[in-house]
Amino acid sequence: MSFTLRQITKRAAGGEIVRKKTYSEGPLRIGRGTDCEIRVPDLAVSIHHATLSQEGLGRLRIEAAGAQPFGVDGRFTRSAVVKISDVPELSFGDHLLTIGPGQGDEVILTLSRVEAAPGQGEVASPATLIPRARVLGKRRLAWTGLLLIAVLSLILPVMAVYGVFGSHPRIDLDSQWSSGPLSKTHAFLENDCQACHQKAFVAVRDTACQTCHSASQTPADLQATVARLRTRGAPDQPLRTVADHAGLNRLVWGTPSPDKWHEKVFDYARKVFNRPQQRCASCHLEHVGDPLADPNHDKPTLQTAHSCTACHAGLDRRLKDTKLANVADWGRHPDLRPLVTVSPSPLQVRRVSMAARPTENSGLIFPHDLHLSRTGGPARMAISLGAGRGYGAPLDCQSCHRDEPKGGNYLPVKMEAACGSCHSIGALPHGDTRRLVSFFQGGGGVVSRTGPTMGRRRPGDPEVYSGVTASAAQRIRGLFSPGGTCFGCHGASPPTDGSLVWRAGPVRLADAWLTKGTFNHDIAEHSKGPDGQPACATCHAAGKSGTARDLLLPRLATCQSCHGADRAKVKQAAGADCADCHSYHAPIRPTRKAPAKAPEAIAAQSRAISWGAGQ
Repeated sequence: MSFTLRQITKRAAGGEIVRKKTYSEGPLRIGRGTDCEIRVPDLAVSIHHATLSQEGLGRLRIEAAGAQPFGVDGRFTRSAVVKISDVPELSFGDHLLTIGPGQGDEVILTLSRVEAAPGQGEVASPATLIPRARVLGKRRLAWTGLLLIAVLSLILPVMAVYGVFGSHPRIDLDSQWSSGPLSKTHAFLENDCQACHQKAFVAVRDTACQTCHSASQTPADLQATVARLRTRGAPDQPLRTVADHAGLNRLVWGTPSPDKWHEKVFDYARKVFNRPQQRCASCHLEHVGDPLADPNHDKPTLQTAHSCTACHAGLDRRLKDTKLANVADWGRHPDLRPLVTVSPSPLQVRRVSMAARPTENSGLIFPHDLHLSRTGGPARMAISLGAGRGYGAPLDCQSCHRDEPKGGNYLPVKMEAACGSCHSIGALPHGDTRRLVSFFQGGGGVVSRTGPTMGRRRPGDPEVYSGVTASAAQRIRGLFSPGGTCFGCHGASPPTDGSLVWRAGPVRLADAWLTKGTFNHDIAEHSKGPDGQPACATCHAAGKSGTARDLLLPRLATCQSCHGADRAKVKQAAGADCADCHSYHAPIRPTRKAPAKAPEAIAAQSRAISWGAGQ
């Protein structure tokens, strides 16, 4: 016996859709489940409601699979045997299954939906079992709670601020608005909301932060601020000053617009509700996290509002007058642009790219290759001086450039300490021509100076002295002539005004060339070679420099040989994060690394930070 199932579905616009399916034999399962051969899409029907099987010649048996019955020709039962020739009708929910004979031993099963009669309502269906939405229907309690929160946390505080309850407007319902405790650093302000929220219903402004964190304070003002805050219970630690990255107006124009539509909506909402994204509080969030549960929560939570490259990739398109080069990523970072001395007198400095192979004019004559030679005169002099005077071997970089304690840089080169051992000038005064003239005059006092002005001399201006004897003038002339003590290091001009005193040009030795970034020599990979010895020549080709005009700084490619390189190819490969060389508040210093947090702490912090969190 075979079964042919005809499933009839009526269209809303009229007409019917008939689907046929043939089964070669039984039994057939009837129910709402997707695994049933005769599937009845009705919530009133069980997943497996009944089973239809052959009972004998011309007969079928229908057995309920559970306690729920089914209808047979208008009566409900849990078991029935029907004749196919009687064309019985089985009802399951609002569906009717008609059984009729076909050709040969074929049985025709027709499944259709029963339409409700007028006035009798509708038969239960998925659509009728869904609650109908009504305004304040089943959600009256929720709406009531929402209105209560609005009254207590918004309407009443607004009325209090604008003096409805008295002549001294003050917000006394702060605890209802706080989204969490302050960090340990600011915990002493827990009961002084007005210290940061200086104006009601206005986001925390930078001026509130700069009351304590300001780079414009003098040392005396800073010391007074620290003392004042400590009396209020602030942590006993130095107060760090903060320099602005740029003015707020330039930050607003220089910040790119978000790309995604939902970020644009948030950005617009921030502007409407006076919460610009370029504030201090945009990145340093308070009332986020729990300082008791998180031991690292000693400072406001740091959240990156914009990445460095997001703003600097196309900065010149948004700020037409910017002098900063675009930086899309580390691979497209412009070459280093040091601040080079073009003229020491009058002083002229200029920022020049290393790609242009710049030179500098410091006013000093110094050949590095001569002093670093292993066989030249300076090497023999250093060996003869011996270890007792700090030498005993040919000169190297450390002979003159001494490490700055915990500074990651080098101390300024001092002539008396670095040069005086080899270039003996005896008791000759250095750096002051007037004292030098007085010395050769006999040391009986300072010789009076005459000239256009009697005040302070500008660097490079000629000095004219009165009362200089011929013998003193001759000795001074010898110092600045070829072969003289001063001539080897300083460029000097002979007198042209009859003063008998030579003019020595000023010297300007730069403390730092890369003033927009930093480089830490204390890092072992920056200063030591594989053998643990200083490897200055890796970046500074001083041994091949025969003139002081050479700018002994590396190209960016030297940095990129390690930073951002493939770790599989370069053993000492390192990261290439912008914060390794720059920081937002103090560009000449790297960004301080925050203490490492456990992954679960980071995940909890990420969940806590949302658009509405913090200030």
